Amino acid sequence: PADAFSVNATTLAVGAYGVVWTVWNGASSMFGVNNTTVDTFTTNNMTTGGIMIGANGAGTGNWSNIGVKEVIDFAGAHDAATRTQVVAYLMGAHGIA
Repeated sequence: PADAFSVNATTLAVGAYGVVWTVWNGASSMFGVNNTTVDTFTTNNMTTGGIMIGANGAGTGNWSNIGVKEVIDFAGAHDAATRTQVVAYLMGAHGIA
């Protein structure tokens, strides 16, 4: 779709696990890996009509060879402190250094 959003993240080494997170919050939207914000973006009038992991939003490219251990979806954006706690929990639960 024209309003599909995708991010090409190269911060995780091949064969490594990490906590990948996204916050959809208008002009304050961001994408990160573990406790590092990788990119910030504006969603403008986009809505999240679904999630696709491992390809672009249209399912037509940006294919990845990934393993997924857990997906969590929250109804709202967390503040930085809560986001840090959630990421730390997931890193610990899945043995990510």
